[in-house]
Amino acid sequence: MLNLISNALKFTEIGSIHVRVEKMTVSGHPEGLKVSVTDTGIGIPADKQSVLFEKFSQSDNSTTRKYGGTGLGLAICRELVSMMSGEIGFKSEPGIGSVFWFTLAFWELGSEKEAGESMIGSEKPAEDVEFDLSVVNLLPETFRVLLVEDNAVNQKLAGKILERMGCSVDTATNGKEAVSMFANLPYNMIFMDCQMPEMDGYEATRKIRNIETEGNSSNGKQVPIIAITANAMRGDREKCLEEGMDDYIAKPVDARQIGRALERWRHHI
Repeated sequence: MLNLISNALKFTEIGSIHVRVEKMTVSGHPEGLKVSVTDTGIGIPADKQSVLFEKFSQSDNSTTRKYGGTGLGLAICRELVSMMSGEIGFKSEPGIGSVFWFTLAFWELGSEKEAGESMIGSEKPAEDVEFDLSVVNLLPETFRVLLVEDNAVNQKLAGKILERMGCSVDTATNGKEAVSMFANLPYNMIFMDCQMPEMDGYEATRKIRNIETEGNSSNGKQVPIIAITANAMRGDREKCLEEGMDDYIAKPVDARQIGRALERWRHHI
């Protein structure tokens, strides 16, 4: 729901956004919910609607430049809803707005005793998850990171991961904000989304490198810039490097990817 609301806010400059939650029967289950997010935004072109939930699709390049992309957001929404035995869909008219909706099915709980017995019966050993948190102890006491991400959900997730790893995190929602913040504060590392409104990550990176070239870098070194992008296609990593970024991680980001980036680039500071 947060992803759908975030997209509605992003693509609605004037008008309104309504969130509606109603009880209904879903997939044969007597208990279920339907959540609808209605906006009066720019709408989606008819020829782009059939691929909207596909990974890495964007409705229009000019729209992406102005508003930022949906990235993996809608593809992830579809997968999450499917895992919960629900459905997701939308209706949209260009210039009028869109309605995105999803349904969730719920199972009726038995008595407290039955529920407890069911939980006990379903116990299984915890799975080991490989992740080396030693990077936390290797960072300087004050390790300042600039996280540049226009999607509120992705920003919160990546920010929490970085904070857990001992970083002090500042956030920017577009490239223009990021350049301004970098010009006024020293950062040890930057995680940069590529598709954002107003100024994308590529242009922001070029401007940051210009600031460093002009001698405004705090220690004479280039700050490591890690690209975060949904465009996990051949050639995208090369484009990021050509634009002046140092490394590349693909959405959806997780603790392992971020930890590896911190470990790899902390020596270059």
